[in-house]
Amino acid sequence: SLWSHISDLSWKWMLEFVERSSPGPLYVSVDTGIYGIYLMKRLLKKGLIRTRRLELVGSASSVNKILHLLRAPAPLLETFIINRPPNPQFSEFDGPIPLPRDFLANYAPLLREIQTSADFAIHPLSPVIHDRLEVLQLRGLNPLLVRMILHRAPNLVSLSYCKNKADILLPTGNDPVVLHRLTSLQVSVWDGRDFQALLDKVSTPSLRNFQVDVRLYDFQSSSILDSTILLFGALMRSRVPS
Repeated sequence: SLWSHISDLSWKWMLEFVERSSPGPLYVSVDTGIYGIYLMKRLLKKGLIRTRRLELVGSASSVNKILHLLRAPAPLLETFIINRPPNPQFSEFDGPIPLPRDFLANYAPLLREIQTSADFAIHPLSPVIHDRLEVLQLRGLNPLLVRMILHRAPNLVSLSYCKNKADILLPTGNDPVVLHRLTSLQVSVWDGRDFQALLDKVSTPSLRNFQVDVRLYDFQSSSILDSTILLFGALMRSRVPS
């Protein structure tokens, strides 16, 4: 219903929407830089348990403050999104956003979609990473940590990964990853080694849509270029004809 969709209204109307929508599910999208911590506490205390979709928009500092308020269970939550604010002066975040250890009291059993357009530090062993996840969009996380997440989310249907700076890679793991249901894959990285670290020995037998942007620099060895091209070819051959 109309009352179930809560966006950037006046504070009075946000609370009114929460009350009038009861006991149905809520779809919440808020600019984290507009409302104070106390007011957000009131909103989340009343509505988080009924929230099905939660979108937070803002800088890293403002989003991080709200994340630390999300300590109650979210039994109905299916979609969690962190987005950049549309204002051009905030086109870049002021740092990575860490996911608190007690996020959602480690209880969001229906969560199937996580999307973030900001650098998002989520631990691979976080309870919100589970085999019911279907859509995952990550940015900035070390590719080998993403591989660990893929092991725990084998039923992904869509995966999008972006990393726009070089990083110190962790020790390379050789464990194969099989994503039987993955049909859509988007990868954008600035370093061919990141591409390899993410997708080496990753099997995607149902892949239909594949978009990749890998920047290879002159200083990188020919072996990195060759292995990146080979890996790209293997992924292309694994696609199911549409």
